Amino acid sequence: MSQKPDEVFTIEVNGIEIKVQHEKLVASDVLELAIKHKAITGKSDQYILESEDPRKEFKPEDWVNFHEYKEFSAERSAPTPVANNQP
Repeated sequence: MSQKPDEVFTIEVNGIEIKVQHEKLVASDVLELAIKHKAITGKSDQYILESEDPRKEFKPEDWVNFHEYKEFSAERSAPTPVANNQP
């Protein structure tokens, strides 16, 4: 019995094209793929995944359906250091 070949989805994170063999992944896994493909650096928990069209922000545990979402930006979510103004 032959198996049907898996469908391949092409997504884009910060302008980097990534091929995915699943129709859905959780956002944290998408960010891990982005690190592997050098679309982002650091750790995945330092980033927020956002879809460009339709516009949506994903929490790390949210499922991302690649039939609906294809282009993403990943922005750092960690607090930015602020200068200390103490005398």
